[in-house]
Parts: sequence; structure tokens; C-alpha cells
Amino acid sequence: MTQLSSLHVPSTGGIRVFGETPRKLRVQRRNVLRRMGELGLSPYVEEVSSPQPGQLSTGFRLRQDPDTAFSLSRDTTALCEAFGLDSFADPRDLEREIWLAMLVSPVIIDFPSFAEIESAVRIRMNIVAAARKTFVRFDTMQVDRPTDYWTWDDDCGFLLNRGKSLVRAIEVAMQPGVSDRIFAFSCKRAGEYLVLLGLAKEAEAINPALYRRLVKQSQTCALRGDDYDNAYLQKIGTPAEPLPPRFFIPGDRVWFRNPDKFSSDITGFEGSFTVYIGGGRFPNFWKKHRTETLITKCLTLYFWREAVYQNAEGEWQVDEPLADRLVEQALKDPERVEQIVDEMMQWQEPNWEGGAMEPSRDCARFVRPGTEDFDLPDAPKPVWQAEFIGSRVNR
Repeated sequence: MTQLSSLHVPSTGGIRVFGETPRKLRVQRRNVLRRMGELGLSPYVEEVSSPQPGQLSTGFRLRQDPDTAFSLSRDTTALCEAFGLDSFADPRDLEREIWLAMLVSPVIIDFPSFAEIESAVRIRMNIVAAARKTFVRFDTMQVDRPTDYWTWDDDCGFLLNRGKSLVRAIEVAMQPGVSDRIFAFSCKRAGEYLVLLGLAKEAEAINPALYRRLVKQSQTCALRGDDYDNAYLQKIGTPAEPLPPRFFIPGDRVWFRNPDKFSSDITGFEGSFTVYIGGGRFPNFWKKHRTETLITKCLTLYFWREAVYQNAEGEWQVDEPLADRLVEQALKDPERVEQIVDEMMQWQEPNWEGGAMEPSRDCARFVRPGTEDFDLPDAPKPVWQAEFIGSRVNR
């Protein structure tokens, strides 16, 4: 079997790692090659020239087999089948799937060091593991949290109680078995908690100073919406350099917009925030031990428009059991399924034109000492630490 290439060819995606000096870059390169060997991925990877003006860097991507590489870069839900992985049963296969998805990315994903790649992979694995265990009630108005860990503040939302573990507090709120009670979330807040949990676990292990800042921010004011996104997340892909609609890396936070103007105006049905858990699957936060495929996810959002009704108070609602039945009926008609999925898989456009998909995916920021780049309004870096600005992935 062909081994990892040492030839340098122009990069058209994959991952890129930096080094401050030629010696440090050689160390980063050796670490990546070593990890590829440990995971058994060396035969599928090639090193590529990936220049960045003014910086030393090298890149890696999936070997360009014309029969597979292009198709996989456009649809990563097929990665496990293509490589014989079982990422649900084997954590090592989940790690392989994450690496392979990054390596096949049509957009270059930048990392300031090999250590940040390793942390990014672990954060994604943390998010996936937590999402698979998550079971909460869907409610956008009457939300609640375990009072031993969280306290409601009218201005700042649910605040972490003093002396409580941030990791444990999120697990108790989201994972039955840790708590006997099922708590209420919107899909957006559920996704936010899952990413924060993945971050907090890794920071607690490798950057205690950052973990303390995450805790302080959670005790002071809960960041939500754009404030959350700006503080905790970075994007892969842009409108100018979009990701293919079927491209996902396990641990990505994903927004499926409801492209129907009328039903998307109903609170809670504007779309669906979720995370990709690998193997072509997304979690169903509201149904225990249930997952969704990309097809059923698209069908569910599509049929919200056909399940709209007015309640006794005259408010417009979506009859979700009816939408579920419509999905089951549609699955018996492959031609209609293909038509609906193709429609939903278009990129989002203004004024409810286009489909459900964003041109980018959300992932966690860097967490390593020296390169972490969190801007937490209520838990700023110490002055000496803030002076260092690490490399950043494409925003």
C-alpha cells in the first residue's frame, strides 16, 4: 500500500500547521506524521505545500485519488463507509473519522501547532460523546436547570453556582442518568451547552487558567446568541469560500435553516441547531436514544410547513407528530425524498430563497496556553497573556 508522500504539491484544502522556526516546523511535521501512523492513516495522506505569506507552514490532505477524494470532500457522511469505520462503537474510529474529515476539507483549516490539532480532535470527541447522551425537553419559553448547579438571573440567564464544576453542571442538565429530571432547552442553547462542555473538559485538562476563565464567565453572565458565537466559536468556510452542503466534521455545530417563510416565523421552528456526531448522523435531543440522518433531518424541517395549525388562543403552532408522520410517508417515495433533500441542501439565501444550509460550520476556538484566543467579556486574559496573539483559523 502506498505510504505517506513526502512530495510537496500545491494545497487545495486539508489542514495546515505552522512553526515559528524551521526547526519548530519540522517538529510539528514529525508529530503529524507520527499521529497518522498511530491511527493507521498514513497510506491515505499526502503532505502538501501550503504557503502562508510571512509564516512557515506545511499542509496535509487526503491523498488525491480521483475516484474517491473529490466525492468525499463534497459528502463526508460517506467517510465511515468508505474507510470501514464504526465511529459509534469505537472511539478510535471516531478519532480517525475526525482526522479524515479535516484532511478532506476543501477549505484549508489552519492550526498554530500540532498540539492545537490534538486538542481540537479531543474537543470534537467530547462534543460527540455528550451529544449522544443528551436528552432534554424542547421548550423555548419555560426553560429550567438543576438548581444545585444553576441559578436564574433576569439579566444574565442561568448562572453557574459558585464552587460547582462547569463540566458536571452541564452534564447534570443534559444527560438523564446523571439527573433523574429532564430539563428544557431550545435547540440553539442545547448546541451551545454541548460545545461549551467539550471546551471545558479539554481546558480543565490542559489549560487550567482558561478553564477558570470559562467558569468565571459562566458564573457572571451566560453568553448567548452572537455573544456566545464570538466568544467560543470560529468558523470553517465563508460565503466567498463555502463548504459543500454535505460536508461535516464530527463535533461541528450546524445550523439547518427552515427555508419556509411562514412556518419559520413560529417560535422554535426558525430552523434547527444541532451537532454532527459522525457516521452520517445527527442527535435528536428530544427523543431518547434516537438519531437522525441527513435525509430525515431535511424531511423533518421541510414538513413543518405542512403541519402548521392555530391553537385555541389563535397562535400558530407546528404539529410535530403530524410532521413525523409525513416524514414516514415520504420515505416510501424515493423520488420525492430526493427532490425534497436536493431542495433543502441548497445554500441559504436572503429573503427565504435557497435552502437550509450555511456556507460554514462552527467549531471551538483554540485552547492551548500561548495560542488560545478566547475573548470573554467578564473573564479577560491577564495583561501579560493577552499580549500574545496566536494564529487563527479562517473566519
